[in-house]
Amino acid sequence: MFEIRKSQPGDAPALAEVWRRSVHATHHFLSDEDFRQIDLLVSQQYLPQADLWLAVDDAGAPVAFLGLSGTHVDSLFVDPAVRGQGIGKLLLAHVGQMPAALTVDVNEQNAQAVGFYLQQGFVQTGRSATDGEGRPYPLLHLRRAAPPALPPVRDIRVRLATPADIPVLFDVRTSVLQNHLSRGQMVEWGVTPETTLQLMRQSPCIWVGEVNGEVVAFATADVEGGSVFAMFIRPGFEGLGLGRRLMAEVEALLFRHHELIWLETDGRDPVRANGFYLKLGWTLAAQLEEGDVRYEKRRPA
Repeated sequence: MFEIRKSQPGDAPALAEVWRRSVHATHHFLSDEDFRQIDLLVSQQYLPQADLWLAVDDAGAPVAFLGLSGTHVDSLFVDPAVRGQGIGKLLLAHVGQMPAALTVDVNEQNAQAVGFYLQQGFVQTGRSATDGEGRPYPLLHLRRAAPPALPPVRDIRVRLATPADIPVLFDVRTSVLQNHLSRGQMVEWGVTPETTLQLMRQSPCIWVGEVNGEVVAFATADVEGGSVFAMFIRPGFEGLGLGRRLMAEVEALLFRHHELIWLETDGRDPVRANGFYLKLGWTLAAQLEEGDVRYEKRRPA
């Protein structure tokens, strides 16, 4: 089984080895000198700084990675030892949840990669006679159209979650692109279907947001600890007011028990949640380790 997670600074050496094995298996057209030059750029400049999605095996070792700049796939490499198991497709499907077209440039001489992208719905939109550095390796410019638009929104509701909602709660949680956690990582945090059911039975503290009868968002309150434990919306359903309505329910519950409530999230600038919480009146209270931040909110007078 393979799981998807975001890259961490310490992953770079292992990812460099994945890149080397993948390139040796597929880029037979590269000269030895070009390979050495590209290797230096990838291992010393790109991988240590890039924000990547990784596929990891049961032991937690990276076996593939995908880099995304906006809506452009700038890297996708799979260890040849696990090729053919759908890992590249899994990574591409993960980022393909964005409601936008994806583009990618692929070496024309890399027949395996060209075939893979064509099978995933990409079409050729152009060709360059050389690569980005002017080397004699032609690039094909490919594009895949945005996913079909969502059906018209007829009904939006927020309600308390029931045990029957538990499977979809985990589907929503693992679907998000920011603050992503795999199911394995959730288990490490002690978040399982069993613990979620136990939480529900202790007190009504989880709300779901529905669009046209489909659960696409949820929020969870830690009543004892006085915190917002989770609030997530499936990609493509942002901007419908679900987050604001879910937070209103969670805050109301917490303020019945606490004067000051709090939450923690990824504090990096690109993470949309930070602006969302600030708009709801939360105050940045502390910078935490590994880029996380703590927000607090006081009960209205």
